[in-house]
Amino acid sequence: MNSQHSRRASQLHTQEAFTANAADQASAFNSKMRTNNLFSDVILVVGSANEAGHELVFAHAAVLAQRSEFYARALSPVWVANNRDDFAGIKLPPSLPKTQFRAIIRHPDCDLETINIILDYMYAGSAKIPNDVLVRVALFANQLLLQQLSADCLARVQSHGISVANAIEVWFSCDKLFSGQAPLQTKTRCLQLVKQSLLETMEAGRNHLSQVPSEDLSLLLTYNEFTSSEKWILLLGWAKARQNIKDLSHASKLPQEFNVAKGFEDISKFLVIAEIFSIGAEKYSTEIIPYLQLIPPELHRPLEFRFSLAPTNNPNANLFRPNSNLRF
Repeated sequence: MNSQHSRRASQLHTQEAFTANAADQASAFNSKMRTNNLFSDVILVVGSANEAGHELVFAHAAVLAQRSEFYARALSPVWVANNRDDFAGIKLPPSLPKTQFRAIIRHPDCDLETINIILDYMYAGSAKIPNDVLVRVALFANQLLLQQLSADCLARVQSHGISVANAIEVWFSCDKLFSGQAPLQTKTRCLQLVKQSLLETMEAGRNHLSQVPSEDLSLLLTYNEFTSSEKWILLLGWAKARQNIKDLSHASKLPQEFNVAKGFEDISKFLVIAEIFSIGAEKYSTEIIPYLQLIPPELHRPLEFRFSLAPTNNPNANLFRPNSNLRF
């Protein structure tokens, strides 16, 4: 009897082990744990460094380190020892003592919606990502070394994630998203949408437009499908976005709060690319004259001659000075 029992036990031991799959239950458990701050031990500071501009998100080191190599390094003992007491500007709820937390990790370039999507993915293994935040999630996932999530977002962007709402964002993020090897059709699709709905894409992408460096703007303005008028309107919108002007439309002219000196400095370096001398005569009075303060004075009279217009009585008339050294 003992011999039969021994043989049966031996057979059971040598058989392949059974894997119990509790994915759904585990996901539900992790999701519930994420919303329970009582046992959290990491503070993620999202957004601006000042107290009024940041958000606090509580998380668990074990989950973060397991899912992300970035967090695994950030939560290693050597880094934790250096930032554990960095509570500057952080006000915790009374129920959460400072001693509960092993680390504070700051993400000044992230927003609350993006970090919550990332954490949903890390805790539950899945997350719903709206098309209008795909680029932000892809970029931040790449920063956190979540390659699969970043790749999935990029695939979605390429398939049907580019729209008027994010065309400017995608175009200016392409090199980061695709490690300098962005597909030509992706960039072209963005530019086509910008051309089709210029004002809408500028308004939707104002945050990205305001942060665009000069060299990237130069590349955008060289798109050969843009008319001279469209380049000029885009350039004006960029200059206004940099000063956080509410209405980026060229029709709104220059509001009182616009810093003319700064706008002049921003715009003057792009005038050759914008090809303002090629703008149609019928648009001169509506697109050029309201913005003469942003154009070097030595170009005023040549512009008038170009469009066969008599000198105007506008307030900038005293700036109209011929330049014998100018060639155009």
